[in-house]
Amino acid sequence: MERKSRRKMTDPTLDRRAVRAYVSRMEKTLESEAPKPKAVGYARVSSKRQAEDGGSLEAQRDAIIREAVLGGFDLLDVYADGGISGGKGEKSRPGLSAALDAIRSGQAEALIVKHADRLARDSDLAGHFRVTVQDA
Repeated sequence: MERKSRRKMTDPTLDRRAVRAYVSRMEKTLESEAPKPKAVGYARVSSKRQAEDGGSLEAQRDAIIREAVLGGFDLLDVYADGGISGGKGEKSRPGLSAALDAIRSGQAEALIVKHADRLARDSDLAGHFRVTVQDA
């Protein structure tokens, strides 16, 4: 009878000092009294069905909130456009227009989106929005 060798399964090595240092930095960031940069979020879905179900918009909002907290931002609002194509310009998307207005007016310094394709499907249009945010 042939005996099969058993390899011991080991857990991946975890650098506990690095984890403690990271947790300590995050605690300091979250508890800091220093003013946080202000941001607005933007979520978009293309189809009316997605907008009515709300699941995708909610998932995007959750991701935006998580990014704002972990990034040390003060999230002022999350704007959304439901059932509007990413190929449309700012004038056709009231949520995006409001988010960019908040940045242009100085109320916010950053725009947070879950994915770049939520901002725009066309790379030229996305670039235009990025430049708008950077200029403000």
